[in-house]
Amino acid sequence: MEILNEKHFVTEFSVNSISNELENLFFIRPQSLNIWKALPHVLIIDATYKTNKYGMPFVQIVGTTSTNKTFSIAFAFIVNEKEENYNWVLTCLKSTLEKCMHPRVIVTDRELALMNACQQVFPGATRLLCRWNITENIRKRWRRPFKIHDE
Repeated sequence: MEILNEKHFVTEFSVNSISNELENLFFIRPQSLNIWKALPHVLIIDATYKTNKYGMPFVQIVGTTSTNKTFSIAFAFIVNEKEENYNWVLTCLKSTLEKCMHPRVIVTDRELALMNACQQVFPGATRLLCRWNITENIRKRWRRPFKIHDE
């Protein structure tokens, strides 16, 4: 937290009311916030599960420019991948917008807790599934139901 504050990151956190341990940490670089306020139309959200030294899911939120380039917007460590945690992350994100426009499109994988949280926090946004995740699911589940002919 000290490093994030020194670098002027926008931060939010929540702690366990019993043990006082950190449960959720949300942060945005000031430069990312400025870019996002100029290009708030599309959000792409994904979480990696326990791949960091803290063993916590890590949520990355990126945006896109009109030239199809992505830029990082926000990051969060969450205690688990439940709807309430995603809701907390998205509420933190929404609060940074002040009176700016909300996203029009949100792209996620098929994480139901995340999809439900997006619906609750940004109900006006169109929600889409990530093309890469769709392709991977097809590849994993596709079986040849018929023989392929030479023609």
